[in-house]
Amino acid sequence: MNVIHTSQEERNPKKQQTGKICFFFFASFLAGCLLSGFFFSSVFHAAFLEFKTDTGKIVSLESEKKALLFYYFFLHIRVFFFLVFFAFTNAYKLYSMIFLCYTGLIQGILLTFCIHKDHIFKGLLEYLCFLTPHALLLCPFYLFAFRFLGKTHDTFCLSGTKRKKRELLFKQLPFCLFGIILIFAASFLEAYVNLPLLKKILS
Repeated sequence: MNVIHTSQEERNPKKQQTGKICFFFFASFLAGCLLSGFFFSSVFHAAFLEFKTDTGKIVSLESEKKALLFYYFFLHIRVFFFLVFFAFTNAYKLYSMIFLCYTGLIQGILLTFCIHKDHIFKGLLEYLCFLTPHALLLCPFYLFAFRFLGKTHDTFCLSGTKRKKRELLFKQLPFCLFGIILIFAASFLEAYVNLPLLKKILS
């Protein structure tokens, strides 16, 4: 009975943390949709026109996929390493909350722009194509990363000596290596699958 009770207690904080991550993301996503919808003609109209012009260029875009692969990789890896870096500072919880809210807000605005650009069904399809298939790798990974780095942050703060903190830093190397490999795979999909898919939808 004690073993079952302990395992349930261990699971509950994980569920609560996952719930908080999802809440901050979807709340900011909804806020992005509502803000860009209500203030579309005033605040967001110029940004929408730029978005419409940029998406129109995608159809005729002839970029080297290899160049795009490394562009996306360095873009994503920078975000990942910032997250890892802040896990070893006192500002991690604030940074992770800002990161989630900013990402959700941008995604909400993107969805609104896609719907305004076309009718609702094509707009939803276009929005999904912006995320498919690389987001299918990145979303579960970042959900895991937030939980893993949150635990690492708590352990790091409780570690008294510099030696223990240094040991904890080295223990993160397998996680960082796994993150780099997965981000490279997601960047590959974004360059070689996502862009051709967008071209077909937008043409």
